[in-house]
Amino acid sequence: MESLITNLDLFVLLQSECSENTSFNHEVLFSAVVSRIGDCLSAEDCVTLKEFCRRFSRAASQRWQKSNRFLGAFRKLYEKWLEANIDWPSCVRTLVHQEPTVDEMPRASSVSPEPSTSTSVGTMTKRPRKPFIDLGSKQKKRRSDDHTGEDSTELAYTAAARLKEDGHGNIASVIEYMLKNPEAATKINETLKKPVKTVIFTPEKALGLLLSLKLSKWQYITLRETAIREGAKDIYPSYYKVQQTKVDCYPPKQSMSVTDSSARITLQALLDITVTRILKSLSNEMQNKQLKLISKWGFDGASNQSRYKQKMEGQQDDSSIFMTSLVPLKLTDGDNTIWTNPKPCSVLYCRPVQFTFVKESEAVVLELKKQMDDEIEALVPTECGDSNRVTHQLMMTMIDAKVCTYLSKARSNASCYLCLAKPTEMNNLDAVTSKIVCSDLYEFGLSSLHARINCMECLLHIAYRLDFKRWAARSDEHKELLQTRKKNIQDKFKDELNLMIDIVKQGSGTTNDGNTARKFFEFPKKTAAITGLDEDLIKRFAVILQAITSGEQIDAIKFKDYARKTAEKYVTLYDWYYMSSTVHKLLIHGADIIQKNNIVPIGTLSEEASESRNKDFRRYREHHSRKRNRQDSNQDVLNMLLVSSDPLLSAQRPRLDAKKKQSFFAETLDLIKFQETEFEFFDVSNLEADSELESDSESDKENL
Repeated sequence: MESLITNLDLFVLLQSECSENTSFNHEVLFSAVVSRIGDCLSAEDCVTLKEFCRRFSRAASQRWQKSNRFLGAFRKLYEKWLEANIDWPSCVRTLVHQEPTVDEMPRASSVSPEPSTSTSVGTMTKRPRKPFIDLGSKQKKRRSDDHTGEDSTELAYTAAARLKEDGHGNIASVIEYMLKNPEAATKINETLKKPVKTVIFTPEKALGLLLSLKLSKWQYITLRETAIREGAKDIYPSYYKVQQTKVDCYPPKQSMSVTDSSARITLQALLDITVTRILKSLSNEMQNKQLKLISKWGFDGASNQSRYKQKMEGQQDDSSIFMTSLVPLKLTDGDNTIWTNPKPCSVLYCRPVQFTFVKESEAVVLELKKQMDDEIEALVPTECGDSNRVTHQLMMTMIDAKVCTYLSKARSNASCYLCLAKPTEMNNLDAVTSKIVCSDLYEFGLSSLHARINCMECLLHIAYRLDFKRWAARSDEHKELLQTRKKNIQDKFKDELNLMIDIVKQGSGTTNDGNTARKFFEFPKKTAAITGLDEDLIKRFAVILQAITSGEQIDAIKFKDYARKTAEKYVTLYDWYYMSSTVHKLLIHGADIIQKNNIVPIGTLSEEASESRNKDFRRYREHHSRKRNRQDSNQDVLNMLLVSSDPLLSAQRPRLDAKKKQSFFAETLDLIKFQETEFEFFDVSNLEADSELESDSESDKENL
């Protein structure tokens, strides 16, 4: 009979005898085997052979089902089992393993090296030769020894030609390049040995990326799944891990109180979690340190909030919000600075203390001020680990002039809350400098963001009145002149500097914002030409404003002298228009305020962070909060405010904007105490001349 040597031979026999629609039947296999060995078995041997066929059919059927009845998968999964010899029962082993006669032996030339695909039994008289790619390293070397005596260059050329025939042109081109340029082998070898660096985001970095790109949950999951489909499986952690990272940013749950109309964190808990996260962001571990964290705080109101349909307790209204914020500035160890806030005027470190849906008023300000004073008084040092101890110093500087008026004895925003000078007295420099000043209120700082805007508005109001030179336009004629000149100035700013000046915005003040004021003072020559004001006075204001917003220490003596001369020039030129309270505070009291708060640069005490936080509040409330009830919504907003200002995450967030060098007037640099910061000088006249040439060339192109 034809030989049945391996399990594959027996499986092929079983499969050929059974139809495709029926399972493997051991009776069919038994009959097929008996028909090949002849009717020479005893009854006892038949029982033994039938039991063997039953066990083999069952094993083959189980493997066939696990490979989903697919022949390729079946042979790949059970290759070793199929190539193993059949373990025949002893009663039939001699009958099955009969050696073929000489006439039955196949010739060597007729044996195919490829595995047989025949479904008939008995055709495999010799084990098929494996493809070269399926061999192990030792087997490949053994088979390659057949070509030992041949020329290596000829072999490489032959391999390249064969690869092209098989459709592997890229590999063939590499071999041909190596044959022509053998010196490149060293570089290629070094490249292959270099480990492939895969960028993997930690949960903290992934959360920082999510915050910087303002991604929603769905957007982050989509980004991660897209990366996985493209083969970058482990770049982004799962959103579950990102959520767990958010929890690390929260203070203890018992320290947070959330109602339908407000949310609050105890000041002690907020400072504790802030210090902990700052220390984690530092690379060097510190032990047995007596540290001090200097922070600024303040509150600000914002109206025109979205009104939701959710039920609200009492008769309260959610159209206005009043929020208290805190920004850590510096962590010190005696005279040594351990950590400095890299962006003290940014929302990246602006921590939420509380927010309440209530309209800003004097009563609300006084109540919240008292609550904060009580909590500051009750503060205890933060214990970090077993050895570090951190005390706290808070400076109330993130407030505007309105809040300063509420907290002082001044009865009007037009009066100075420091010396109580009235508007009609402010141009009398000798009189105001002799007034008694409440030096305790120097701690409120200069409110540098509003100072720039208010100085711009003061100069604009002078420009509007140059035709009649009166502080107040009372007659119809003066009112008409004021409106005509105002319209003319607005149009010129729009045409020449692309600025919208003094235009009322529905529900949110006017277009006079910080960016508008920056550009107003950036080009004194153009501003003077448009407004008709003295160019030197505009430049002096620009120098003073640059100095107080630079974030660098200021020489208080030089500043006082420069501000005094600016005030004298103002009074000489425009004595008919009273200084605004902001201009008065800046020119008369600015140097004393800088000297009082010299523990940090006056520019870092700006209220800009709390003002910008109002935009974040609107966005978090709309896109990142549950709307099923007000309490859950407020909790989600508070959580987002905490996560987005976490010091550890902010330190790891990607920098999406290039760091720009600060540009100052030469006079500004004279007022600044030089530190390590690099400054860039520019000549204002040359800068403005260049801009004029650019505008002329653009107009010429339009005419062409």
